[in-house]
Amino acid sequence: VHHGNGTQHIFEHRNDVLVVNMHQWPMWPETGLADEIGYDAGAGHTINVPMAEGRRDEDYEAVMHNLVRPIAHAYRPDLVLVSAGFDAHERDPLGGMRVTTEGFGRLCARIRRIALDVCDGRLGLFLEGGYDLGALTASTLACLDALRAPECPAVPAALTYSPDVEKTWAQIQRYWPGARD
Repeated sequence: VHHGNGTQHIFEHRNDVLVVNMHQWPMWPETGLADEIGYDAGAGHTINVPMAEGRRDEDYEAVMHNLVRPIAHAYRPDLVLVSAGFDAHERDPLGGMRVTTEGFGRLCARIRRIALDVCDGRLGLFLEGGYDLGALTASTLACLDALRAPECPAVPAALTYSPDVEKTWAQIQRYWPGARD
């Protein structure tokens, strides 16, 4: 649920790293608005998706499918690194999001599919947070299971562009022409 402000700040002037943040807004540290897109050579390589409290599995999956996936395909990274925080879990006492354990597993499967498609599966996840230990444990295991699974789950037909995706696309579309499906 927290914006990765430190990671953004490190890379916001560079175009050799693409930083994508999906986070609750408003929420501490109160950074990461959609118009924070990077500077100079890094313009368009910082992508923030501030999401309203109460967003669910399908909202996160829509962002992953309709924004992260096409931009990753256009960018073609050498590897994908994920700050895997689980404080968006529905049982987390700090965040206000409603992502389920199964939803985290599907998100990890989608990230794995992106990595397989764009960088021969080179993928690393770093455990970042989550404040309900049971939810953190279960979600971490769901992600590990998704990374070992032979197939990525099918994309539900109901995944549509969310308001969160639309706000972000409005800020970055000039940097990623043709990336949107």
